[in-house]
Amino acid sequence: MQDDARVYVVEYDIPAVPKIRMRFYREIRQFLDNGEKLAKYSTQSVIITDDEALAKMIYLIASKYGKSRIYRAYQIEYSIPPEHVTPVTALVAGRRRA
Repeated sequence: MQDDARVYVVEYDIPAVPKIRMRFYREIRQFLDNGEKLAKYSTQSVIITDDEALAKMIYLIASKYGKSRIYRAYQIEYSIPPEHVTPVTALVAGRRRA
């Protein structure tokens, strides 16, 4: 495995209290605005980045407001050759004929 494929996954669960969430997101935004830190992928509860310092900082901030976990992982680039892919429409048509 190559070192450049390493990523950090930060998973967090912030309570559904608007005031707490607003403080959490404000603190994250301030941290990101003060530097050139970027996450590769983000949902409402997961951030994936190759920047270890960013991952640790988000983990620490999230831990102040709720639960948080941090993982080190390897991103796997995987592609399937086109000849091995069956289009969904062919699967549905085959099922209708049966």
